[in-house]
Amino acid sequence: MKLRERVRELSRIKSITNFSNRKIAKIIGCGHQTIGRDLALLKSRELDFEQVMRLDDDELTIRLVPGAPLAMNNKRLPDFAEWVTTLTKKHQTIRNLWFAYYLEAPEISYELSTIYQKFKDYCKDKKLETLLEHRPGEEAQFDYCGQTVPLTPLGTKTSKPVYVFIGTLCHSKYFLAYATYGQTTNDWLFGQQAFFEYIGGVPKVGIPDNPKAVVTKPRPNLQLNPIYAAFAEHYGFVIMPTRPGEPRDKAIVEGTVKFVTERILINMQSKIFRTLNEINAYLKRECDKLNALQFQKRSTSRYELFNLSDKPNLNPLPEKPFKRIEHAFTCTVPSNYRIVHEEHCYSVPWRWANKKADVVITHDEISISYAHKPPIVHKRSFVKGKETVVKSHLHPKHEAMVLLPLSEFIDWAEDYGERTKQFITKLCAGKPDVEANQVCKGVQSIASKYQPEEVEAATDFCMRFGKYSPTALKHVLASGVHVDDPELDVPTVGLHSNVRGSQHYQQMGRQA
Repeated sequence: MKLRERVRELSRIKSITNFSNRKIAKIIGCGHQTIGRDLALLKSRELDFEQVMRLDDDELTIRLVPGAPLAMNNKRLPDFAEWVTTLTKKHQTIRNLWFAYYLEAPEISYELSTIYQKFKDYCKDKKLETLLEHRPGEEAQFDYCGQTVPLTPLGTKTSKPVYVFIGTLCHSKYFLAYATYGQTTNDWLFGQQAFFEYIGGVPKVGIPDNPKAVVTKPRPNLQLNPIYAAFAEHYGFVIMPTRPGEPRDKAIVEGTVKFVTERILINMQSKIFRTLNEINAYLKRECDKLNALQFQKRSTSRYELFNLSDKPNLNPLPEKPFKRIEHAFTCTVPSNYRIVHEEHCYSVPWRWANKKADVVITHDEISISYAHKPPIVHKRSFVKGKETVVKSHLHPKHEAMVLLPLSEFIDWAEDYGERTKQFITKLCAGKPDVEANQVCKGVQSIASKYQPEEVEAATDFCMRFGKYSPTALKHVLASGVHVDDPELDVPTVGLHSNVRGSQHYQQMGRQA
């Protein structure tokens, strides 16, 4: 026991009892000679019980040992603030720093054991914490557990580790554990999507860690993974990654990771799981049990607090499910204004040439956006060496040079009518892409000079007589025969006296 504490206890006992020095020594836990010396010291300093209890530690030390502060002031302390920074270097120790400090001036330096204690006290003084307020439904923190779970697929005896994602609401501490095969970007999305569905809503702010799967560049030049950013935009929450090397920024989920590891994951090491769904079903049951447990120092549970505070303040889940993004990147649009993916070209407006565009690829679509304009969405094609081109994307000088898909011409024909659409379909049937483009563009050129009603009637007239060519359509529109007598059962083209007709050739043993 230190002198100050011993003297205070001695004064207190003496003020209320008349015990001997030996009995007091037995109570305090020291020798009776020490008690005698302390009583003599109190008498020489003229200190009674009330004075001793009124003085703080520094004042009592000065009264009892006047020379102690002077002796302490003769010693010098190292720059502990610099030590804190230096100790972050690999393999650096307090002993090494003390040795360099001691060699500078041994006579006024503290010994190693004293330095250990004083450095520990310094760190305690600097480690001040405040209690942060977390509003209901506002923040959620995400992380992965260090402890894995063994998965033993059917038909095998060897197990492989799967990783456990943790999502926690900051206000109620309501949490979910979810197993994934890895810790890729999509695994983070699987875990967060399962957590959002579990809580039945979306918090306003998400606080993940700083893995490459989430953050491409950490602070201060923060840049999120494009896939993760698209996920956050779809669900309508803000991403606030923690600072690198600062786990206290997500202290709540760190505590949940420890809680889940000790209560659930350790017990799963001796169990056999055959599928990932089996693991997640077990984790959900155990999380339900732990969420229903009452807090140790509160009269409520996570589940009750969640229903009371967090749940009413969560944003609703989006109506449409998030499409899994296979790949996302930013690139400069080439001068031919085509984006190439897996050897297939997709067109963008010609004004986007040589501009930076964001490309997002799902299993069935390719979305290309630039400068927050409405994105260009193409149906994904797996045909290599071909291109998907929208006519409206083409520069006027390039329209006649580009092969367009049949769907472009059919979409154009729908604006005229159902018969025009059927005419274009029949016109292109069985023709190569180049020839089909030529004849369809010829029809478009002819139709541009007439009203849609005239074109619809002319195509109907041509189809009744089996005439599928731009030339036939041109003659019908020019002659107006489809208007004069649309039921006339005569050939569409070449109706004059010099035409011999099919009967002439049949008599000669030929077919027309």
